[in-house]
Amino acid sequence: MGCSESRNEKIDSKDKESNKQQAPDDCLDLKCYANTELSLNIHNFSSENLVRTLRRYSYSKEITKKNLYKAFKVIGIKLEGAKEFYKLFKVETMYYREAVMYDAQKLCTLFILLGRSQNIEKPSLIFKNYDLSGKNILKQEDINNMIQDMLWIILVAIPIFTLKQYPNNAILIKQSESFLKSMPEILADFKSKLIHKNLKVLAFKEFSEKASKSEFMKIFKSFDLRKLALKRQNFIITPKDLKKFNMQIAEESTGNSAVETNKGMKSEVASNKNSRRGSAESAAKAKKGKKT
Repeated sequence: MGCSESRNEKIDSKDKESNKQQAPDDCLDLKCYANTELSLNIHNFSSENLVRTLRRYSYSKEITKKNLYKAFKVIGIKLEGAKEFYKLFKVETMYYREAVMYDAQKLCTLFILLGRSQNIEKPSLIFKNYDLSGKNILKQEDINNMIQDMLWIILVAIPIFTLKQYPNNAILIKQSESFLKSMPEILADFKSKLIHKNLKVLAFKEFSEKASKSEFMKIFKSFDLRKLALKRQNFIITPKDLKKFNMQIAEESTGNSAVETNKGMKSEVASNKNSRRGSAESAAKAKKGKKT
C-alpha cells in the first residue's frame, strides 16, 4: 500500500511539472498575460492611491528597495511570488551606489496601467507622472519616455515574467519575439498621435484631448496593445490557427529560439535600466520605413 502511494505521488509530481512547462492553448488569445497581470494583484487597488503612496516614499524618479517594500506594505500588496517581476524595475544610479534602487516613475506607470481607474482618468494620471516640472507641459523627450515605458511594461516586462512560469513554451517565446520587434514602429505611431515632430512641447489640455481618443487609448489596454503588436508582425493569435502554428515551429529549433529570445529580452531590460537613449532614433527609422 505504501509503495503504491509513493508511486502515485511521483506520478502526480511529474504531471505538475509537465503542466508547468506547457502553457495552455489560451496563450494564443493572450490569456496567459492577463493571468500574470492578475497575479500581481494591482487591479484591486486605486491607481491614484498607488501612485500617491509610492511617491511618498520615493526620491523623484527613483525609490530604494527598503522604501519600495515599505510602500507595498502600506498599500497592502503582497510581494510573495512577484519579487522577480519587480527586479525588472531595478536601475543603476550614481547617487546611491550602496542602495538598490528601483525606477519609481516606471512603477507608477505600471500602477496607472494595471490599477483600478476609469479610462477617462488614465490620460490625466499618466501626464502628471511625466510632468516632473509641474508646468502642465510635456516635452518631446517626456512623451517619448512615457510611451516607451508603457510599451516596455506591457510588451516586455509582463511577458518576461510570464515566460518564467512557462520557460519552454514555444508559443510564448514566439510571441515575445514579435512583441520586441513591433516596439519601434508602435512607439513612432503612438507618439505621432500626440505631438508633431516639429513641436517642442505639448500642453495638458491638448494632450487630454488627443490621448482620450480611442485610437490612442489602446495603449492603456494591455490586451489590445499586445494584439496590435502581434498583428503588426503578422502573428497568428486565434486558437483556430494552432495546428498551422505547430507545423511552423516544428520546422524550427525551439531551443535556439528560446535562447535568442532570452538574450533579446535581457538586452531590452538592460537598455531600459540604464537609459532610454536610442528610442527616438528607432522611432525615426520606423517612420522613414513607412514613407519609403
